[in-house]
Amino acid sequence: MQYTLPQRRIESVVPRGPQHSAARALVISDGNPLGYVEFALGPGELDVADVDRQAREQLGPSFDRRTGEPAPAEQDWPFATVIVCTRNRPDEIRACLARLNALDYPDFEIVVVDNAPADDSTREIVDGFERARYVLEPTPGLSHARNSGLAAMRSEFVAYTDDDVSVDAQWLREIMRTLVADESVGCVTGMVCTADIPTALERYFDARASNWSSDLTAHTNSLAKHDLGALFPYTPGKFGTGANFAFRRKALEDISGFDVVLGAGTPTGGGEDLDAFVRVLLRGYAIAYTPRAIVWHHHRATAAELRRQMFSWGVGLGSFVLAHLSRRDTRWLVIRRIGTGFGRLVGTVRSEIGKPKDDLSDADAPRGLLLVELLGMVLSPYYYLKSRRQARAVRAGL
Repeated sequence: MQYTLPQRRIESVVPRGPQHSAARALVISDGNPLGYVEFALGPGELDVADVDRQAREQLGPSFDRRTGEPAPAEQDWPFATVIVCTRNRPDEIRACLARLNALDYPDFEIVVVDNAPADDSTREIVDGFERARYVLEPTPGLSHARNSGLAAMRSEFVAYTDDDVSVDAQWLREIMRTLVADESVGCVTGMVCTADIPTALERYFDARASNWSSDLTAHTNSLAKHDLGALFPYTPGKFGTGANFAFRRKALEDISGFDVVLGAGTPTGGGEDLDAFVRVLLRGYAIAYTPRAIVWHHHRATAAELRRQMFSWGVGLGSFVLAHLSRRDTRWLVIRRIGTGFGRLVGTVRSEIGKPKDDLSDADAPRGLLLVELLGMVLSPYYYLKSRRQARAVRAGL
């Protein structure tokens, strides 16, 4: 749902309980996210004036800090490409394309990469959208799919998103505004907000993914200028996520695209976006984050899905580190940071063990999820080597 207020909008009011007795909303003023508010939902119509009052009370000075500021100046908008990779999810891709087709951007194309599909259902859906082009990538793996989209695109700028994401109407405009403003920027990331959190499972995932969804300050990081500490550039979680990122085409070509050993659809299960962030930085580009570029992500809804996701995160993170240990140009960068990284991991484990159950974003969230993620990290060498063998077999045509 969306509610318009004077100079502001309340975006995506989402249920907070099984009876939808409460809601959380993101307040946006002139395109700038100001923060989240939570409020009770009574019977009947939502009182927009009451939402405005509660937003003012909960956000305090930040509620008015950007009100009345002029929107960024308009500019000549270059042709852009949006790439969505999908596999056997026709309902999701249909909804995703409907939102992409409605983007407020003057000149863009949509490339849908169908990754090793079981049937032609995705092709049939894509054919029904005028802006969209269909690309088939027969080799399973998100990196293979993203690289196929890169090869098929017709512009010098590319924005990637996922098929389970709903984009804000201004998303591409804000991504491109940031990307073209500074030629040193090779990658732009944005906010990934939670689309729906009716259960404890979604609330747990929302809390774990808070780096994506709650950073309201624009910032830029590069080898020359950053404030991310001794682990930099191996702080990829601070840069963003693959559900909402964009690149100059040249930046991706300079790093030879995404590493096909990493990513969903391979034994590693992920890590390809983290790897791309670090390699773009090491090539001398900056990574910029803008909270104005907003997408809405639908999180895992069952305990089994959430455990699989956490295990996959662990495998993906471990595999990303192993990939950089295996490369001559990055090996010593990782080795010099292992001690610091291990210390922080131990601190995270101790902090999680010491939390009361309610701190896991409500009492019904399954326990032991951090251990599931750690198990994935411990087992990542097996999955990484398996994925490397598969990648070699693909290159050999076996």
